[in-house]
Amino acid sequence: PAPAPAPTAVSVGLALSGEEAFLRRQRLAPGGQRDLPPPVAAAVSQPQHLSRVVVLDNIAALDANTSAVRALALQACKPHGEVRACVVHEGSSHLRVFVEYEESQMASEAVNALDGTMLAEEEISASLYPEPMYRAGSLDL
Repeated sequence: PAPAPAPTAVSVGLALSGEEAFLRRQRLAPGGQRDLPPPVAAAVSQPQHLSRVVVLDNIAALDANTSAVRALALQACKPHGEVRACVVHEGSSHLRVFVEYEESQMASEAVNALDGTMLAEEEISASLYPEPMYRAGSLDL
């Protein structure tokens, strides 16, 4: 049998989507499908991990006072960095709070600190939200 070809060094970007990484592995694997189409461009041009926007879910019921919810969210979020904006959005079944930080690192720190914590007797969910969607007013993802 012929010796196996030596592996080749490949530069791997860390900001790949799951689809992009899968397709790259398929193309680079021995006997891989080199004729696979290039990955489809993501709808959001900025990687989510660079977002400066945090969304807080399960923070309050629809009938809650939105100014009180905003104050509660700001109290929880301000220790993690400079907050540029705080928007309470009334979704179809619950309130969502969008907090925009000055820098993406601050937003990531807030997500790590707040996700799964208790706030006003509710376990909240904190995650990064795509900035282009936030700026476009698409707040019901």
